[in-house]
Amino acid sequence: TDAIDLLTVTGDATLNNIAYKKMTGVNETTGTATPAGFFTGALNNNNIRIDGSKLRVSGTISSGASLPTPIEITINDFVFFKEGAAVGDALDSTSGTLNQTVNMNGSNVPLTIDYVLTSKGDGTLSSYTVNGNTYQNISKSKMVLSIKVTGTFSGIPLPITLLDQQDVLVSNQYYAKNVGMIY
Repeated sequence: TDAIDLLTVTGDATLNNIAYKKMTGVNETTGTATPAGFFTGALNNNNIRIDGSKLRVSGTISSGASLPTPIEITINDFVFFKEGAAVGDALDSTSGTLNQTVNMNGSNVPLTIDYVLTSKGDGTLSSYTVNGNTYQNISKSKMVLSIKVTGTFSGIPLPITLLDQQDVLVSNQYYAKNVGMIY
């Protein structure tokens, strides 16, 4: 479903003696306080800062309703953008394991979710047009959430792989110099 999210700076925050900007997102299409997009949702209620040519985020990133069971990942100073990064340039990565229990056909099944969240440069464009507006000097970035899910079922001695390691969310962002994220 197409939706327009709006992400704004709503205040200042200090974490570990470092200044950040507090971000708040809304879904302008529905008028709700829950952004529709993964990336806007990832920055919503989190803190970002500029570090040279990089943007960093600290807080909790949630997959939200994009997956049947939301995955929440706590990050600290995660680099999600670097101006002028070439295609494939590794910007940052974090990994870990989450445990959740879900109801499958009336049985509670403990799940183990191994995740890897990465950010990469995705090159540059001289211009890009969004909603009839053309922007110049575009830097592209990509965030990818990859997971593997195993479940433990009653009567089976070993966990069973329910989802092999794969990319479940890919977020592409386009940033215009002196403007910010445009797409």
